[in-house]
Amino acid sequence: ADRLQRRSEFLAKCRELQESIDKANKWCTQGIDLLASQHIEKCSCSVESAEAALIELEGFMASSSQFKVSSPRQFHVLFQDSITPETKALVTQVLQRIDDVTTMCDKRLCSLKRLAQKPPRPVQTVTPEPQAPAPLKRAPPPAPVHTEGGAIDTMRSKRNHVLTELLDTERIYVAELGSILTGYKYPMSQEDMKLLLPAGLEDKADILFGNLEELYRFHGEVFLQDLENCISTTELVALCFTHRRESFYRLYSYYCQNNPRSERLRASLGDNAFFVTCQRKLGHKLPLAAYLLKPVQRITKYQLLLKDLLHYSEGQKWCGELQEALDCMLVVLKCVNDSMHQIAITGYWGELSELGELLMQGSFSVWPESKKDRLRDLRLKPMQRHIFLYQKALMFCKKSAAHNKATYHFKRILKMSQVGLTETVKGDGRSFEMWLQGRQEVHIIQAATTQQKSLWVEQIKKLLLDQLTELKIKQFNKSQHMPLRLTSSLDSSQVVMPRTLSV
Repeated sequence: ADRLQRRSEFLAKCRELQESIDKANKWCTQGIDLLASQHIEKCSCSVESAEAALIELEGFMASSSQFKVSSPRQFHVLFQDSITPETKALVTQVLQRIDDVTTMCDKRLCSLKRLAQKPPRPVQTVTPEPQAPAPLKRAPPPAPVHTEGGAIDTMRSKRNHVLTELLDTERIYVAELGSILTGYKYPMSQEDMKLLLPAGLEDKADILFGNLEELYRFHGEVFLQDLENCISTTELVALCFTHRRESFYRLYSYYCQNNPRSERLRASLGDNAFFVTCQRKLGHKLPLAAYLLKPVQRITKYQLLLKDLLHYSEGQKWCGELQEALDCMLVVLKCVNDSMHQIAITGYWGELSELGELLMQGSFSVWPESKKDRLRDLRLKPMQRHIFLYQKALMFCKKSAAHNKATYHFKRILKMSQVGLTETVKGDGRSFEMWLQGRQEVHIIQAATTQQKSLWVEQIKKLLLDQLTELKIKQFNKSQHMPLRLTSSLDSSQVVMPRTLSV
């Protein structure tokens, strides 16, 4: 009987713990949604808006009383008595999430309290009216005075609002990533949740979530701390982005390339009991699919915030650093976008990773010419091809669309070590040529604009010249004496002819 009583008490304790965890998760989700819905810029322009947001947030913080604690910080005491070795990891994750949300709310409260303070009314000096005033002509109203200092203050204020938005939304983003992991990924390995796990999801967490956990660690442990340490200095904020460029590119390229696989897996599983239960426990209004789009939305948001910072920093000494940070994130965004196109390539027999970094991709009109059948090739209409420029190859694909998604069917590949470049085609400022040695095979490539053509020609020239330099170094190391013909072909003065570059 005693054993049964102890077992009953233990189960009741576990049930109480689970209910408390569910309530705490919902409380955290409500807090994140509330912070995201409050527009700080609007509050900074209106004392009434700041006061309303302050009352709303204070009411939310007071709602922790439903857990029979006087403040969110005392959640630790509430859970401490219910922790067992089996539930320790879960409770630790929940407590960390509560700490994160509480910290964000405390900082927002401080900001709103400052904004809600009404400025003191100016004291106006009143001059006594003379007993017999002489009739005076009414003077025209003074023209408004626009001081340079006032404009500077306005720009500084707007810049601070952008910095505040950057930091606040970064904290919310980290909290949202954490909620996905604690609410969906980690329960996949919990015994009580495994019963709800669909068969098609077993051992596929890496496909469903990609490198989300690595993204969470990078933003929570590295980038967010960078911003918190530098947020008061715009120049240092810019450096946070440039110094972390490689991490952004590596992490987000991988995540975005995995995203289609994740979408296919989710679609095959449908609205299963596991996802529905996890969403209910978290208190999320939106399903998992919406939250897994957060990284894609965030990497796009950075460049918009940096553009605003640059706009409100006109004439400041740190504009150069901000422009460099903006350029850096635009390059990252472009690389991520390019990598998304790359995963849609079908029919290629080799490994794309062996072609080196993907540098550019775009659609062109292409005329192929071959010495073997020149007349037939000249009669052909241009082919529409999507071209991928890698460090080691130029790949031609045929683009097709199905279900609003592009697919690129592999057609031809040219190794960069075997091609030459002619920068212009007579009578067409949008075209250039890529050809094999001896012009046995020529591809006339026409861009949509002269700007697109220039960008591609410059990148291809750089690749070929870098390739020549590397080849010269290898040949020099191999032997101090080269055959005359080879020496001539490696002379950089012969590489760039008036409009032709060859290898």
